[in-house]
Amino acid sequence: MVTGAYYYVNRKERVIIVITKPLVGPSGIVAEKAVLAENQYSEIDEFSHQWQTWLNQQFTEGPGILTQLKKVLRLNPEPSL
Repeated sequence: MVTGAYYYVNRKERVIIVITKPLVGPSGIVAEKAVLAENQYSEIDEFSHQWQTWLNQQFTEGPGILTQLKKVLRLNPEPSL
């Protein structure tokens, strides 16, 4: 299962964030020709909602999106005192 988002840095660049997690097996009897069981649909919705909410809170609109991204992903370590 996967959720993600992208943010435009400028007209030629964008940052793509993808978050993945293994999907649990189906519970109960799966209907014939079903691609996903009902519990799997529910799990995907919950996973996507959780991470989309987190992403929206981490990255606000406006200048400095790359700085925000590096800080959240800890790509720019804070200087030691």
